[in-house]
Amino acid sequence: MKLINKSVLLSLAISLSPAVLSAAPTWIPKAGAQLSFVSQSKGKPSGTLVFDFTQSGDRVVEKRVEHLELSRLMLKAVMDQTIESTWRGQTLDSYKSHTVVKSSLKDTDETLKVTRAANGKLSVVAPEGTHELPADAWPLTLTSRDFALHSPLFDLGKGKIIAVVSVSKGFEQVTADGVAQSCERIETRATAEGK
Repeated sequence: MKLINKSVLLSLAISLSPAVLSAAPTWIPKAGAQLSFVSQSKGKPSGTLVFDFTQSGDRVVEKRVEHLELSRLMLKAVMDQTIESTWRGQTLDSYKSHTVVKSSLKDTDETLKVTRAANGKLSVVAPEGTHELPADAWPLTLTSRDFALHSPLFDLGKGKIIAVVSVSKGFEQVTADGVAQSCERIETRATAEGK
């Protein structure tokens, strides 16, 4: 099981890392904004990732839906994940995810819930039990420069701290929906804490 989740996470990080481009200096979503990505593995589409944003007062709610299909040697895996996170500025108020992985080794269906505790830290209810995260932890997502460079980050399925090394590869022009933007290419590597 751990091999499957690590393979999916690492493959996702490897698949997305060369393509992570972030608007500089930072991007703040507006209510109704949507971001859509196509993940690639070895140059071929391997999944989709869609973010939708709504605003309620000083809170921004991010809804994320991801579908990923990977095949490495004898391992085949399909992951479907839905996430909802609520933010107040750059502070995470709450996070919940539902992740279904179907693979040639084992199928899993897991739910993760993160809420802000009275002591300010993040309280995690994960498949393996409960634990706390630092108050400034964010979920691992690489859609903006802020996320790519933030520490600490936690993984999206287990709520465990992930070490991320990000290296700027400079700026380049990227055209999306007919609009040219100067974006920073950031390559990342993610590993589980203590691994």
